[in-house]
Amino acid sequence: MRFSELSGPEIDRIDRDIPVLLPIARTVPRGPALPVGIEPKILEDIVSRVSGSPFLLLPTPPFASSPTFTGLTGRLATKPTTFAAVVSDLLEGILAAGFRRILVLSVEESLSGQVRLTLESVRAENPTSLLFSASLQSLGAADFSYIGHVATAIGLVSEFSPADLDLPLTPSLPEFIPLNHEISSTGAVLDPASFNREVGLQLRETSRQNLEKLLHQMTLPVTFQMPTDA
Repeated sequence: MRFSELSGPEIDRIDRDIPVLLPIARTVPRGPALPVGIEPKILEDIVSRVSGSPFLLLPTPPFASSPTFTGLTGRLATKPTTFAAVVSDLLEGILAAGFRRILVLSVEESLSGQVRLTLESVRAENPTSLLFSASLQSLGAADFSYIGHVATAIGLVSEFSPADLDLPLTPSLPEFIPLNHEISSTGAVLDPASFNREVGLQLRETSRQNLEKLLHQMTLPVTFQMPTDA
């Protein structure tokens, strides 16, 4: 169920124990061949393939914190403190509406890591909440080449080998030269590997399967042991 497609009365009738999925994604340049909005596209692709246990899908916020990409053309981002405040406010609103099983899902583990401290802060104020943070990259057991492989799988860029480098670099990308000296035509930053559709399809399917398992686990009964006064 998509939150944005439901009416207020329809939302009121939803079981409050249903898992709620909050996708988060960055708008950042991934090199010369991919759109800066590749992360929301990958999230949408994999989440749309999930079946099994029902869940409530929230809209994807359009911006996130992305300090690694500072100075690059195509980056639209918030400060880390702003991003943490936005995520916290969204979680508090969901919990206030009666939902208590929430998964914050990103594409890359680096963004998921930024969320964890916020989840701990919100959980401290809501001890009977079940808050999770995960990334498709970690669910797919993949390294930093995840986005390039999956982008190839969903047809956003063609297969290529390390020999197919897109040089010279555009003026918007000089910051990455000391890190890798080369930026691939897949649009992946810091990419020394080749990307191909077969690997991308495997990663996408593994991510989908493990996301389904996680959402199912979120539906299992839980007994909370509240602290007692000494």
